[in-house]
Formats: sequence, structure tokens, C-alpha cells
Amino acid sequence: MFFALGRLVLMLLVVSTVAYVSLWFYARAAQKERLERRWEAEGRPGNRDLFVQEGLESERYALRRRLLLGVYAVPFAVLAVVVYFANYA
Repeated sequence: MFFALGRLVLMLLVVSTVAYVSLWFYARAAQKERLERRWEAEGRPGNRDLFVQEGLESERYALRRRLLLGVYAVPFAVLAVVVYFANYA
């Protein structure tokens, strides 16, 4: 039983890591697009690349936190609840 659970957790970890990396790249690209549009909408204040880079840096930790919770914490918590109710409840 524990071997099967270990394989399941390992596969979930691999799939979650692929999803995390993919979503991280997608979210960074979307955030960069938003910042570039905002730079143009605000009347082009200063250097565009510097504006975008500062915006990406300011949101880096928030993005990482949301992705870690959504990609790793929630699926593993759901798996733990399902395993518990399937075996002990």
C-alpha cells in the first residue's frame, strides 16, 4: 500500500513541477504584457524596459506564493483528504 502511495505522490510531484514551470512562464509573460500596456497607457513615463523590470520584480514573490499554493499545496492536501477518507473513514 505504501509503495503505491509513494508512486502516486512521486507522479503528482512530477506533474505539479511541470505545471508550476509552465504556469510560471505563462504568468510572467502575461504580467510583462500588462506592464507594457500600462506603460503606454500612462503616457510613457521613463524607460520602458526599466519600468517593466521593476514591475516584474515587485510581483515576483506574490506570483511564487500563489503558484506554490495552487500547484503544490492544494493538490497534495486534496490527495491527503481523499486517501484518509478512502482508508479510514
